[in-house]
Amino acid sequence: MNVFNRYSKICLLIVCSIILSISCVKKDPLIKEGDKELKQINFTFENFEREIQSFQSPISTKSNQSTTKFIPHPERSELLMLVDFDDATLKPSFLKKGLTYKDDFNKGTHRNLKFVPALNSISTSKDLNLELSPLISILVHVELGGDVVVDRVEADISVGEGSSRDGYARFYFDDVMNYGEDTLFTLKAENYPYKKMETVEIRVPKRSKPYKKFSIYFNFQELSANSGKDRQYWKHRFDNLKIYGKYNTQPKYKIIGLPYYIFNKKSGELVNKGSLTINNTTRNLMLELPEGTYYSALIYNESNEDLILNKEVKKKDEFFVGTFFQDKHARSFGVLDSFELKHNLEKKITFKRLYSLVTLDFNDFRDLSPIKKVKIKPIGKTYFWTPFNPLLDVPIPSNYRGELEFVQNFNINKEISFNHFLGLTGRELPVNYEIEVWDDTKAFRTFRLSANVKNNVKLIFKGSLYPSGLSNKLYEIIIDEAWAGTKVVEYM
Repeated sequence: MNVFNRYSKICLLIVCSIILSISCVKKDPLIKEGDKELKQINFTFENFEREIQSFQSPISTKSNQSTTKFIPHPERSELLMLVDFDDATLKPSFLKKGLTYKDDFNKGTHRNLKFVPALNSISTSKDLNLELSPLISILVHVELGGDVVVDRVEADISVGEGSSRDGYARFYFDDVMNYGEDTLFTLKAENYPYKKMETVEIRVPKRSKPYKKFSIYFNFQELSANSGKDRQYWKHRFDNLKIYGKYNTQPKYKIIGLPYYIFNKKSGELVNKGSLTINNTTRNLMLELPEGTYYSALIYNESNEDLILNKEVKKKDEFFVGTFFQDKHARSFGVLDSFELKHNLEKKITFKRLYSLVTLDFNDFRDLSPIKKVKIKPIGKTYFWTPFNPLLDVPIPSNYRGELEFVQNFNINKEISFNHFLGLTGRELPVNYEIEVWDDTKAFRTFRLSANVKNNVKLIFKGSLYPSGLSNKLYEIIIDEAWAGTKVVEYM
């Protein structure tokens, strides 16, 4: 009996030891995982104020998607003053509220001014040009009186027989002339003499300090081989003198937010997500995560429409973000990065535009009063940002209809602008639009425009709203640095 009891005790001891050892093997990793110390990752928005909050005014358009108010596009310059000379006067035909025009236009040289019928005008209304013979100077002065920065000046100019095609613009800020910042320009030879009005665009130098008064001075000089030697016979015509600028005011969006996603780099699993409420004091996002390596995707969004996001995302390959073609002012910025978390870490975030700014710049010289609105419809693919899975097929609702509508005075504001979401892309993507030009009751012209662009580019289409009788052939003119670049495409 004693032997049996001893044997039983030994067996029981062995069984208990085995169970205990198995139990320890299963629980050990969980204990270690549970004991992992969380580390802090602090995302700081390095260019939050510079790149996002301080985007400034621009051209007034009417958004029929969310409001009936005229809203400036946040990244276009706004027309401040227009002098079209059609009333045989030097006074502005349009002056932005709050600004003051000083009547010293060509002061002292009024004897050289003449108002003549516009060159090659096909307008049914009274259309005059200002002719100067001989040209001494043109000085235009406007008092800004607020938080306005002049961005550019435009003028339609033509040249008479034997006159100089070479001119320059000089700037005054608070009545101080800046000799070292003259902008030179040369009118095209094919427009000489008096064959066609040519639009000259003058970029205004930036100032480090605010100013209240701005003036621009035009003159011509003898540089071209065909310039006349006797200046008393020079003739130059001007029309549609425009001053553009930017206000420091911001449009109001219904939605301002910063959704974020954190994925485990090895497994691809979603480990953290949320949305940060944006206000003037928001400068960072702090999270606590176990040690490891991660992907981070952050999106900053300003819009009147919700972002299109995968609300059921569990893995990085399921992640996508985009917008529909319904809010012309929608601005989305994003960043994709990775980091290794071994200790508390601060990571600076520089957001990049997930869209391009598309502008239609109408260069009609005729009366545009019959045009009441312009509709723009996208043709082809809707783009989404799918950084982890470029082949991800994002479902689009069958009832989706993308369309933008612009209602404005097209004689004064000959530009319309909208943002087109493209995501962060390293290659150019095709964009195609159908343009409808409407009078009071119907669309009387429909045409299409196409281009290939990346995100973070200003794409400009230059052409006529009225049909020219020629084909809608597209051709690229120039890429100029502005954001990542500006691509200009002319159409007929």
